[in-house]
Amino acid sequence: MPAFQPSSVKADDYDTKPFSLRFQSALTRFSPFSDVAGTGGASVASRFSSSVNPASAAWDIKEKEPNSEKQLLKTATSPQYSRLSFSNGTEFDVFASSIFSPISDDDTLLGSIAGVDTDHGKTNDGLGFDLALIQSQLAWGHRDSDEWGYGASFNFAESVTNVDYLGTNVAHSSSHVFGTRAGLIYSPCSNLRFGQTLEFSASPGRNTVLDLQSGTEFSDRDSTYSYLYRSGVTYEYGNEKSAIYADYHGGVFENGEGNLVVNRFPVGIDHSIYKWLYVRGGAIIDALGYVTPSVGFGLYPKAVSIDVAFQQGYSPELTKDFGSARLYSIALSIPF
Repeated sequence: MPAFQPSSVKADDYDTKPFSLRFQSALTRFSPFSDVAGTGGASVASRFSSSVNPASAAWDIKEKEPNSEKQLLKTATSPQYSRLSFSNGTEFDVFASSIFSPISDDDTLLGSIAGVDTDHGKTNDGLGFDLALIQSQLAWGHRDSDEWGYGASFNFAESVTNVDYLGTNVAHSSSHVFGTRAGLIYSPCSNLRFGQTLEFSASPGRNTVLDLQSGTEFSDRDSTYSYLYRSGVTYEYGNEKSAIYADYHGGVFENGEGNLVVNRFPVGIDHSIYKWLYVRGGAIIDALGYVTPSVGFGLYPKAVSIDVAFQQGYSPELTKDFGSARLYSIALSIPF
């Protein structure tokens, strides 16, 4: 991940940490699925394949269509778009697409790909900033019984970052990310679930910085390691499976520049107004006192589903560099 580190440093919370770690932490807040974004990112014990937990992908696999032996879950594709708008004018565009398919009576596969691009924005220090990132993921979920489900996912990403000053490229970073995640869901009764995930990723990279005074370039190699633990509980109510979500997300990010520890508490509600309309709200509360509220809604006609979400103050890790952020998200799901 990018190793760019602006010169001004405040003496509190995220601002004392290197950009390479703060950026990696900010990425772990993100979900391209708007239903998850609308509930504050709380999804570890969700029944839906949009969950951060790969075990969720197969949770409804044993559900049958009314008066039929056909599986309720069908193969579906989901295009998604998100825009992250910072107060200093910098914008990140995220284009993603996923395909979901049952492969047996107990198993599902979920493949996805996402790309991130910037508009050649500027940091709060007046430096030009460009990021290009592409990530792919393959997830497998298995529903073992009425009480248990588990799954695993594997992802790979590449990123390139360029920083310039008055048109001169002063920093360049390229990296690869190799990650894996394992998940588990336990349901003691039909409307209550508990979920857990463990995740590890390694990101080896190369960083090059230009000394403007001497015109000399300095290069080094470093790797960023991420260790994440997530747990959550979901309580469902009502005939249309409205739900309350509460998660804990903890992580450690480390490289040659230092380390960053995060503790977050996402909470959210997904409430059915009608069978085809859900409204959502939530927030991420972290141990440093930052609160990221979110709202959203879902429309579910038979042919296609549409989810929309908005988050305010999305990534406090990056406020020092780009200002406060707003996230706008929309996702479709098309079964076939």
